[in-house]
Amino acid sequence: MQIRLLSLILCLAVLTLPSYADSAVVIEANTSFSQMAPQGVVPFSVRVTNNGPSANGDLTVKPEGYASISRSYHYPIDLPSGTTKVFTVYPAMANMSDKAVFDFEGNANAKEVTVIVPGIEGKQIGVIGNAMGGLSALRSNSDTLRHQRGSPPNQLYTDCYARPEDAPAKAVGYSALIRLVLTSGCERMTPEQWAAIRDWVVQGGSLVVVGGADISWLQTPALLSLLPVTNITTGPVAPFAVSVAGSLPYLPTGKDPVALAVGTLKPGAEDVASGSGNPTLTRWDLGTGSVEFAGFNPFEKPYRADPNVRQLLVAMLHAARPAVAYGALWDDAAMQTPMISGTPQPGIDSNPFKVQLPAISLVVWLLTAYFVLVVPVTYFLLRKLKKLEMAWFTSPLLSIAFSFIFFLLTVQLRTAASSERTSGVLVGSADSESAIFNGVTELFFARGGNYTVAIPNAEAVEDSPIGGQSGDMESYGFTPGGGISSASLDTVDVGPVVIPDFAVPNLAFRRLYQSQVVNTGGTIDCRISSLGPTHWTGTIRNGTNRSFVHGFIYYPNKQYGMQVGNLSPGQSVDLSKIRFVPVTQIRYRYMFDTNTGPPKYHRVLSIASGGYFIARTSSDGYGPGIGKDVGGPESVLAIFSIPAEGHSAHE
Repeated sequence: MQIRLLSLILCLAVLTLPSYADSAVVIEANTSFSQMAPQGVVPFSVRVTNNGPSANGDLTVKPEGYASISRSYHYPIDLPSGTTKVFTVYPAMANMSDKAVFDFEGNANAKEVTVIVPGIEGKQIGVIGNAMGGLSALRSNSDTLRHQRGSPPNQLYTDCYARPEDAPAKAVGYSALIRLVLTSGCERMTPEQWAAIRDWVVQGGSLVVVGGADISWLQTPALLSLLPVTNITTGPVAPFAVSVAGSLPYLPTGKDPVALAVGTLKPGAEDVASGSGNPTLTRWDLGTGSVEFAGFNPFEKPYRADPNVRQLLVAMLHAARPAVAYGALWDDAAMQTPMISGTPQPGIDSNPFKVQLPAISLVVWLLTAYFVLVVPVTYFLLRKLKKLEMAWFTSPLLSIAFSFIFFLLTVQLRTAASSERTSGVLVGSADSESAIFNGVTELFFARGGNYTVAIPNAEAVEDSPIGGQSGDMESYGFTPGGGISSASLDTVDVGPVVIPDFAVPNLAFRRLYQSQVVNTGGTIDCRISSLGPTHWTGTIRNGTNRSFVHGFIYYPNKQYGMQVGNLSPGQSVDLSKIRFVPVTQIRYRYMFDTNTGPPKYHRVLSIASGGYFIARTSSDGYGPGIGKDVGGPESVLAIFSIPAEGHSAHE
């Protein structure tokens, strides 16, 4: 009897195990920004709870949608019994990727979770903080404010919101935004989240910070370093008209006083609005991006209920435009335009990327000649000679001969070693050793196999352009990326993103798109005492660990620049002894100028007084190091923002 009872208990325990295991790991996921559309990298906030025994494995994310090909993102995770892990994942999605599927691959079962990400038309503006719904007025597509250069009518803007706790901790998490607005509550963000926002701004992002009555959160050290003002105080003032250059003045309809936060302008910052008699709307450049501080809070009274507040919001967001938009740098890096051409330099031998493979027409002619010789010519010739039995010898000999011809046409490729070349855009600022590299790595594998591809400090690695919002608020430009891969690709995020099992055949070419945070080992120290029309005084010193060639100093609002030339690590140059050049001779000026270059490069000029050091450098250290680096010393375009006239970056 006891044996039967024990057997029954064991059977019941076994029967309940599958049900327990099926619910052991519970996955919850949502986009970090509510209502964010799949227009680049889409960050998701994920919560994984283990209700069963200790487990370990990978959280996997698979974007799915129209025409998408297998793409998996893996995030290793250890789950002790009874624990919950909260983190952010960064899959790349395109407009046709309408959902992301989350699963757990490991020694425990989990129910697959699908999150729908609807495609939404329009340029996306994100808000982090306590102002959920504050930009809803932008959703109207009528009565668009026209900028001084003109803007397309009925421009659509969409707003999306994130809690400070859910804000991405990688710069690529903001790639789908043309503006990011921060409000109170952001003091709860971590140093990693602040660093990600700074990195995004440096590479062309536009950050808008609002003041108002509550300024305690503005004392966050990481935010203070970003703001264009210091010594901020707040107090009530009478309603005033806000006038931004190129827009109509805006006056709130209510009579309530305005809580206005004002501060002292930092060197290089400017007040871009008038009306209150105090610095109302201030901004400065950081890298190729910008930071704008609005002393008023458009989400508070008297603005919140004003039916005309959209006019103020659009003008305020227009004024925050960057020197070069984030998505535009991605366009240039991903498409390998002549601006960042990775053309190998002369003198590099055995470069597989220089090998000219036979043209298709030549291959077709050779194959046609082979079949003509093997079948009709051989047959009729041997028949005439009454030696048809020789066909057993002539056909193999012709095959060997034509195979040898094809071998000779590709011998350079077959004898080349595994190689790589990386090109792209390196963006930094003169006040920090941290910089961002967005680029493309081309790989040649001489031998097939499975390789581990590890790009140092990579935030994202894709085999199709990552993309993001390009152009600006007054343009239609958008470059989608991600979501549609040319082949199956599995990456693992272990801090940096790696490809642990990259399978390739012999003589294979592959291309990867990357974004990574790099340390330059120092800064570009530049102090210009005066900017005369034909003569400058000051110095520039290369404090980084990289050598630069063909260097220029360029102030977009000036009609002249300075050709610095080559700068080795530690080298200083006295600018008073350097040749002055007119703006028409400045390389790459079309990145900043609205009147030169192809239409895709038309930008609104930066309105701050800072400048840029623009040069070429090598991609050494930016690729995976799988093979010989044949990119050459000029494969990377470097852009560093430098201080305004009469100031230094360390003031």
